[in-house]
Amino acid sequence: MVTMENFNNLSKYIIDTTKLLLIRMDELEVPSDKSRIDYIEVSIDQNTFNIIRAEISNNSLILSEDDKEKLILLDNGLEIVGDQKLEKIVFRIEEIDSPIISTIVFLVESVVELHTHLQKKGLPITKIEKEGNTSSFSLMKESINIIFTNTQLAQNEELMALKTRLAQEVESKLRVMADFQNYKKRMAQIQRESLDMANRNLIDQIIEVVDDCKRALNNENHEGLDLLLEKLTIVLRNQGLELIKIENGDKFNPETMEAISSTPKSDGQETNTVIHIDQLGYKYSSTNKTYRPAKVIVTK
Repeated sequence: MVTMENFNNLSKYIIDTTKLLLIRMDELEVPSDKSRIDYIEVSIDQNTFNIIRAEISNNSLILSEDDKEKLILLDNGLEIVGDQKLEKIVFRIEEIDSPIISTIVFLVESVVELHTHLQKKGLPITKIEKEGNTSSFSLMKESINIIFTNTQLAQNEELMALKTRLAQEVESKLRVMADFQNYKKRMAQIQRESLDMANRNLIDQIIEVVDDCKRALNNENHEGLDLLLEKLTIVLRNQGLELIKIENGDKFNPETMEAISSTPKSDGQETNTVIHIDQLGYKYSSTNKTYRPAKVIVTK
């Protein structure tokens, strides 16, 4: 009894069973080079099919179905042996304990020629049956009905159309997934920017206090003002900001500084050199992006 917990287990059972059958056919001198696997029929109970249906949908395209029969086209096919590849499976819903392969259908170029060859071997084959342009006969082996026919279950044109449709659907899903990932990135960026804006008013107010404290220290040393300034600086650091380090004598940098005035240079000074820092500048700690440029006076 074969237990099928998922589609992978069923696929392995199909590959192993079909491979073994091909070996048996070689032993009977059935020319495998003149026949290609068209499809197989798997008898399966409805409950087991329901269990693996989601995986089947993810790995194949259901071409047709009714209460008793489901025809699927596998995305990539199952590699059996050599260049033998299985692309189509017919599931027949029956009251059965475990899934079994009931039929394997091979496509051959000349049904009559192969029939004559096997007849000479004394194999128990049926007579050739004809229906329209389709000719076929069968051989029973290992409790599996082997059918040789000259007509595919689905014509090449239909298969190509279905494969094209399948490829388009896969591409569409990949495109949707890519769009969703881009959407998530945009939303994350918007959230970061919204958070920055929400903190901006608080940051601006704190900066003004820091500026006032700095100016007071430059004019007169008030008791406790140093401690207040240090605490406010820590608050800014917790908000993700840090001071832009600038000293008198530094070269003017338009990315981190704003020149509010200029004064003629003295002997030994260079043009565009900072000679006074009127207001401190701040930048984001995480990105080094300037939050507010320092206001400076430079030489000209």
